[in-house]
Amino acid sequence: MSVDSGNFTFETWSDVGPMDPWGEGYHFRFALPGNLHACIYSWAGMSSPDFSSYEIYSYDGQGNVDLYTGFPQISNDPSSPKYMGLYQDKLLLIYYADEQYDFRLADCVTQEWIPVNGSPMGWPEDPNSYVDFMHSNNYIYRILKRAPSPGLATISCMKLDISVSTDDPIAAPPALRAYPNPFKSTVKLEFDSTDICPAVEIYNLRGQKVRTLPSQPDGTLWDGKDASGNRLSSGIYFARPQGGKQKTLKLLKLGD
Repeated sequence: MSVDSGNFTFETWSDVGPMDPWGEGYHFRFALPGNLHACIYSWAGMSSPDFSSYEIYSYDGQGNVDLYTGFPQISNDPSSPKYMGLYQDKLLLIYYADEQYDFRLADCVTQEWIPVNGSPMGWPEDPNSYVDFMHSNNYIYRILKRAPSPGLATISCMKLDISVSTDDPIAAPPALRAYPNPFKSTVKLEFDSTDICPAVEIYNLRGQKVRTLPSQPDGTLWDGKDASGNRLSSGIYFARPQGGKQKTLKLLKLGD
């Protein structure tokens, strides 16, 4: 979808094949400096679990909206953030790993990562509960809704102790780009920088690695098959440079 002089233009495509209905949505939440906009992307289909992720899009002021791949890069599945918001005019990202939360801030003006000192060890996940977040300009609130009682909730809050750093231990280049995307049979993966990793790993929505592809200088081709040569079902997959916690690239595979 594009916007030009107040007019909406839609581009659509169709596919003839086995019935596999799916849908996707883009929910823009708030604006960032530099004509950047935070968005929640959601996808639902019959052949794979529902999925949502946080993304950033850029707007050029002339009706063009594109996925943003510059600073700050957001790690997506299999290590997607739990929450994204504005905290003291900075981008707040909340991750969960090793039974604790990782709070990080990004200053989009100075392009600096702002790590948070301390760790909220008293906020473990509960598999029988639903966790949500809210925040003011000074505090972050975690809302723990316990099952099976939807009316019972526990609210905890904390104030972040921040310091400035240009390091980014979560997301680091090189990033990937792909075309065509969405794709049917084959997609070409290329690196955005000249530092090419030895291989590209493909993951499914469950975070399981389904294929490792050796990198090629002129681009790496993926035929939509797993390591055993079986053609994978349509749905969302992720490509990531091998080694480290590099930024992942979302791929949408359509039915053959």
